[in-house]
Amino acid sequence: MGAAQGSAPPDRLTVTVGQYSCAGAKPANQDFYGCILPDGDLLANKGMAFVVADGISTSRRGREAAETAVASFLTDYYATPDAWSPRTSAQRVIAAINSWMHGQNAALGGMGAGYADSDRAREAEGLVTTFTALILRDAAAHILHLGDGVAARVNEAGLERLTEAHRVPAGGGAHLLARALGMGRHVEIDHSCIMVQPGDILLMATDGIGDGLTDREIAQAVQANPDLTAAACQLCEAALAAGAEDNLTVQLVRVDSVRQGAADDLVAAEAQLPDPPEWQAGQDCDGYTLLRPDERCPPAPVAR
Repeated sequence: MGAAQGSAPPDRLTVTVGQYSCAGAKPANQDFYGCILPDGDLLANKGMAFVVADGISTSRRGREAAETAVASFLTDYYATPDAWSPRTSAQRVIAAINSWMHGQNAALGGMGAGYADSDRAREAEGLVTTFTALILRDAAAHILHLGDGVAARVNEAGLERLTEAHRVPAGGGAHLLARALGMGRHVEIDHSCIMVQPGDILLMATDGIGDGLTDREIAQAVQANPDLTAAACQLCEAALAAGAEDNLTVQLVRVDSVRQGAADDLVAAEAQLPDPPEWQAGQDCDGYTLLRPDERCPPAPVAR
């Protein structure tokens, strides 16, 4: 996707977007990214959505995992009830994607041929990916994250990281992912929410950027180039030159305007609307009774 600029009046949320991705030092690019910038009721109720995912390189299906996660999230998030908050909507969708991926991976344990156990099967054939999403509604930016990607805000004060890497040391300076989609039946999703203002630039990137460049280098590159697509490309090239060994992906979102009074309205709305409970077997809704949660149904496929 190239850069996109909102055409809404200045009393609404408008943004400019720049995105870039490349294989970097690896033979294939297993990152995936996407965004939806709606208008009308969807913009008012659900906001704009941006996602970056990085499929694990040990699996030949890493790219498939990343693409499935991004495409499914961008479709299913906008199908959630308007009464749900961005946080609730996003967390429910991410959990559903994780359940489906985990179900697919669990089935690999019975493949037998060529694999010593289910762990080896998942490593070589599993759907496992990091995931970082940004939901921008009015003046509120919701970050939902698991894995070792990076989300940050860049403004006159410099770069402020909004996520932390979910990693565990593996010895010799190496590390392993502690959290990712598809790794377990249940997933713990980090969530944070910040208020943004015109001029703020929100960055999302895969770990090759965060590991290869300092916060100061990232901030300087973003602030020096008003063309966000060119700035995203420059960051990937700089990380590669600095010795990054992974795929490289960057999304940049500059907030051009927000609706007046949006921050006050959002605080009041969040306080008044409680999140719905987790669905459990036996619950009733609109005349229907949930017999049992079904983790076998895959997310809706989406072309990009």
